[in-house]
This record gives sequence, structure tokens and C-alpha cells, in this order.
Amino acid sequence: MFGLINRAFERFILRDYGAESWNAIRHAANIEASTFISMDVYDDEMSFRLFEAAAQHLAYSRDDLLERFGESWVDVGASAGFGPVMRLGGSNLTDFILNLDNLHTRLGLTFSALRPPSFRVELTSSADHSPCIRLHYRSDRQGLTSFVVGVLRGLGKHFNEPVDVRIEQATQGRQASFLVQPLSRHE
Repeated sequence: MFGLINRAFERFILRDYGAESWNAIRHAANIEASTFISMDVYDDEMSFRLFEAAAQHLAYSRDDLLERFGESWVDVGASAGFGPVMRLGGSNLTDFILNLDNLHTRLGLTFSALRPPSFRVELTSSADHSPCIRLHYRSDRQGLTSFVVGVLRGLGKHFNEPVDVRIEQATQGRQASFLVQPLSRHE
């Protein structure tokens, strides 16, 4: 993964849990680097060690921690210089989700070693006939499904369109289908 993922994770931990927790997590994950270079590629295993050490240190399940990180990723990404790229994705949640593959293609022009996930989108309706989005996710990385749930919730907050996100189907942690349904303003 690119260093910007590890840097975003560091910012998330520092912001929400403090420097003492970050140092303990880094130590438990056996990470000697004191900083990550955003454009450098790091072994995925390093990131997964950080995630696992943080979950243990903070007494969260790994899935809960990755959801929290996913939600924060939207804010961190926007503040870390990706705001203009995010604006290219659309001005509302539906447009942004429809453009996820295009967004990753554009990022691939800058990050030539990027191994992005792919997304297929279906605009559909729920059992109560309210509009919703079924998002099909595929990645060559295993275990990031919960991160995607958090990102989708974070995007809902970013666009002031709160959503409920449910995993409908997950296969080996590399593929999943999500149902993204707008919440009423009163829920």
C-alpha cells in the first residue's frame, strides 16, 4: 500500500487516541519507521500489522476499527490534498459512488503502482421502495471490506447525506456487495 494510507491511519490514531497510543501501536506492530512517505509503496503486511496492533491496543474488533478508519479516511483524504480529486468524483453521494472506478483510474495516473479495487454500481430500490445503491466491490487485497463500509458512511457524512450501509454478501474478504441506503433526516 502507499504510504499515504499508513500516514492517514497514523493521523486517525493520533487525532482520536493520542500519541501514546500511536507509539504503542507502532511498537506492537514492529514498525521502526517514525514516519511514512506518502508516495512510497510499503508492503501490505506492514499496514495489516498496524491495523491488527491498533485493534488489540484499542480493544476493538479489527472490523470495527477498519470501519472507524474508513469513516475518517474521507476527512483525512480531503485534508491531505485529495479535495480536488474528490470534487471530480461528483457533488453528491450517488454521483461520487458512480464515479469510484473513474476516480481510482485518475489516481492511477499519479500513483503508477496503484492496485485499486474495482466497483460496479446498481441503482435500485429497497423493500420499502426507497432508492438505494448496490455497490459491488472487488480487490486483490483481502480483509478491507469493513474499511469500505466506513468509507461509504464517511462519504455520506461528507455530502450531508447520511446512509445505512449493509454488507449483503462477502466472499473471502476480497469481494463484497453493499447496500447503501439513505437515512431519513429523523433517524
